[in-house]
Amino acid sequence: MSTNLAKSSQKPLFVMIASVVCFGLLIIAGERFTTPFDGATRGAIVQSQQLRFLDGKDGSVIVIDHNTNQVVTTFSGEASFVRTVMRGFTNERVRRGFGAEQPFVLSRRSDNSLVLVDPISDRGIEMDAFGSTNSAQFALLLKNKP
Repeated sequence: MSTNLAKSSQKPLFVMIASVVCFGLLIIAGERFTTPFDGATRGAIVQSQQLRFLDGKDGSVIVIDHNTNQVVTTFSGEASFVRTVMRGFTNERVRRGFGAEQPFVLSRRSDNSLVLVDPISDRGIEMDAFGSTNSAQFALLLKNKP
């Protein structure tokens, strides 16, 4: 009986801690999307691609080459990082009165790092800051590109 009481009294504490952690992550993510981007501190750009990101009817993220209007790839399922990043950028564009018509610029630098920039909002994200697994999802978009 006392074991159940101890377990049930830990639930509110767990919920409170989880809420504080989630709130902190939201604040950090918000800072990334509202601070002007200064990517000049890293290597020179060696490869770039103008891309548009659209929501598929099945919940996927469709990536389109802006110059050719061809589908580059479609992310579904485990591509939650791509969806999260693009949702943050899209929210910033909507706040400024813009839509998805204008492309984002994904670039690889001479040090092989990736950066995604929204020229409309002048915001950018260093992909390697989120780890190699997450960065690899965006690296696929530049694979085999001149």
